[in-house]
Amino acid sequence: MVSRADRFTPKAIQPEYYSDFTINLDKNPLTGYLARVVNEDSIIQALKSLVLTTRTERPFQPWIGSKTNASLFEPNDVTTNFTLQREIQTTIENCEPRVALINVQVTNLSNGQTPDDNSVSVVINFSINNVPGKIFSTDVILRRDR
Repeated sequence: MVSRADRFTPKAIQPEYYSDFTINLDKNPLTGYLARVVNEDSIIQALKSLVLTTRTERPFQPWIGSKTNASLFEPNDVTTNFTLQREIQTTIENCEPRVALINVQVTNLSNGQTPDDNSVSVVINFSINNVPGKIFSTDVILRRDR
C-alpha cells in the first residue's frame, strides 16, 4: 500500500506530456492495469523501437522503421558507420515528430579479435519539443544475429 505522502511527491505532480504503454505490456502492481512510461521515458522507448524495427515489419505502416539490421552484415568500417548514422537520423526525423535530433554517434564494439562480430553502439542525443532547454540521450546496441 502506498502512503498518502508518497503519492503527492513533486515527481508525481510533474506534468505528463507523453504517455505510452511499456513494450512488454507489464501490469502495474498497484492498480493491476497496464503499466505506463511517461515523458522522456516514453520517447526513449519509441526511439529504440524505431531503430530496432525493420521497415515493412509493421502491418499497414510499412514506412515506419529503419534498415539498420541489413547494415550489420556489411564490413565493419567507417563507411558502414556513416551509412548507419544517416539511416538512423533520417528515420528519427521522418517518424518521430516529438523530438529535435541533435546528433547520432555510431561506434564499433568489435574488439578486433573476431571479424564476424559486427556489434555497434548507437548513441542518440535529442531534445523534446515540449521540454525546452534539456538534452536527453539514449543508447542502443545493435548486434547481428544468425
